[in-house]
Amino acid sequence: VNVLVQDWKKRGDNSPIRYYKTVEEVNENTSEGESSPFSKKDFLLVFQTPAQAQMMKGNPRTLAVDATYNITGYDYKLLTIMVVDKNGKGQSVMIMWYEHMV
Repeated sequence: VNVLVQDWKKRGDNSPIRYYKTVEEVNENTSEGESSPFSKKDFLLVFQTPAQAQMMKGNPRTLAVDATYNITGYDYKLLTIMVVDKNGKGQSVMIMWYEHMV
């Protein structure tokens, strides 16, 4: 995953990686205190292509969120954000894999 994410990040503004935190990584959002949203044990990958971002901006009225769990042996969760487009069709606009919800 890390190699793929690092490759995607090289795309600059066209990168689909919106946020990435590996297990054991410490950054500005991690701490072992209660004030931090993440601990260093958490994993988080937020994926949104530029086209998905445009779709989200263009259809702000209706959002649907679906979360699931037990999709891997690592106990990561999957969250999908969708919008209803002008044709009444559901479109995925962001996907997030995570250790725990903040």
